[in-house]
Amino acid sequence: GVQIIDISNPRKARLIGAIKTPENAWDIEVDGNILYLAAAKGGLQVIDISSPESPVIISELVLQKKPILKLARYRNTLFASGGSKGLHIIDVENPKEPRLIKSIHTSDGTWGVTIAEEMLVISCGKYHLEFFTLDNPGNPQWFSRIDMPDRAWELAYHEGYIYLPTRKKGLISVQLTDLKKPKIVATDSSYSVESIEIEGDKAYLTSRDRNLAIYSLDQPENPTLEEIIDLPFRPRNIAIYADTIYFAGGLSGLQVVDANYIPPLHQDRTLHVPGKIVQVIEDINHYYLFSPSRGLYIARKKPTNELPEIVSFVPNQSLARNMAKLGDYLYLANRMRGLSIIDVSIPEEPKHAGQIDYTDQI
Repeated sequence: GVQIIDISNPRKARLIGAIKTPENAWDIEVDGNILYLAAAKGGLQVIDISSPESPVIISELVLQKKPILKLARYRNTLFASGGSKGLHIIDVENPKEPRLIKSIHTSDGTWGVTIAEEMLVISCGKYHLEFFTLDNPGNPQWFSRIDMPDRAWELAYHEGYIYLPTRKKGLISVQLTDLKKPKIVATDSSYSVESIEIEGDKAYLTSRDRNLAIYSLDQPENPTLEEIIDLPFRPRNIAIYADTIYFAGGLSGLQVVDANYIPPLHQDRTLHVPGKIVQVIEDINHYYLFSPSRGLYIARKKPTNELPEIVSFVPNQSLARNMAKLGDYLYLANRMRGLSIIDVSIPEEPKHAGQIDYTDQI
């Protein structure tokens, strides 16, 4: 359902209204006194919030066997991602009578959706973005696409760039200077992320590992990871208002955090990375940190008073359990699948160098 929170005093947010919906809430868009709710198989729920204490569902649009997952609004048109069922285009000129204009089959489904530079942008299942013109919002025309190294469930637009949180490749930045040829200008794969909120020149990203990552976007082509904050709950989504961070915490409910009192990473002298680190190998200039649930992190050593800097990450796709290093190579052993060999002669650019399969356990 929907819960409405009074944040006139952000430090003392309080629940003032709620309403049950047919299915779980996935996303919302607010236009004045109207709230549009993506309710998966429950379709689009249109809610009057002119009286926040007593929200009322005034209409709905349920698409048979077509879920509504994410929303983006452009004028009187809603664009709704439907996962494997594609993209749904909905006329909401009259909120009391939302009308499906049409559904578009997109290659590999539609997941994230946003509006950028007067264009509709969607993320598709097989790791790419597609751009559509909106001269006629009810009939968007395909314009361009760009391949991605990983799937993005959400998209965020900010000052000429789209930022994508991904689980395997971390934060990806896409430059939109030439919309016919958008290009990836930065990928930080040191941190697995799922949802994103941008406030000012900061990007706040959440992960499945109960962390909040804060990036500086001063240089969009080189976003800088400033802090990683451990959270006592798993954040599902995030919103920011007046120096206060609101987390949708799943079973933990709404969590409110004062952004002014988040401790910087360097204060506790701990290098935080997603996953449990079970093994560390050290050489002259680098640390090699191994997490079975995540993969291999390579960190460059810094002067005595500074924390090491994560410079690269290799996902544990072979489900390895142990690690050893000899010369410029790391060996990752999986009891059932054999030995994976990683070339770390250039620690910032590790490469898969080979695989040795065994019939017996190792």
